[in-house]
Amino acid sequence: MQLTENFYKEEFDCRDGSSMPEKILTNIRLLASNLQSIREAIEEPIFISSGYRSVTHNKKSKRKTKFVSS
Repeated sequence: MQLTENFYKEEFDCRDGSSMPEKILTNIRLLASNLQSIREAIEEPIFISSGYRSVTHNKKSKRKTKFVSS
């Protein structure tokens, strides 16, 4: 799913294949829009290395975050 001219939902999907909740997708759309504005301003690509993580994937990850989406 294309979110902006240069960003796709698949770039932000959880690596474990779990589905992204609609509430999170709404936030990802806003993030992609903001990243698109930055990309256009700097005229350079922006690479996404991590986006949404499911609770299960986050628990399995070696690098845990202090932030939990609800």
